[in-house]
Amino acid sequence: MRKYIWENIEHFSKSTGGGKARRDVVYFLSKENFEVVKFYNSNNIFRKIIYLLLNIFTFPLMIKANSVLFVQYPLNIGQRIILSLYKKFLKIECIFLIHDLESLRFNYNIKQERYDLE
Repeated sequence: MRKYIWENIEHFSKSTGGGKARRDVVYFLSKENFEVVKFYNSNNIFRKIIYLLLNIFTFPLMIKANSVLFVQYPLNIGQRIILSLYKKFLKIECIFLIHDLESLRFNYNIKQERYDLE
């Protein structure tokens, strides 16, 4: 069974500490033989669509079936779509690390998201 960690490329900002926790998790898990899977994202709507399509088609090439995927929450909508699709098709197990509890507390649609990710 192979182990992967999902890294969101656009989420990190070098000038602030906002992405430091995510970078640290990727750093330490990669030292524990987790393979890094990069998820590309952008604030530009056209790039966002292109990256989403790119991620949808390259994700099954990077992750093997019956593997473990370490995911850091909160997720953007593209990650949720890909995760729900390939969790079913590739039969991958997911481990979630929640960085922002406030996003769970004030998310009124958490039941739908939980259903999508199960």
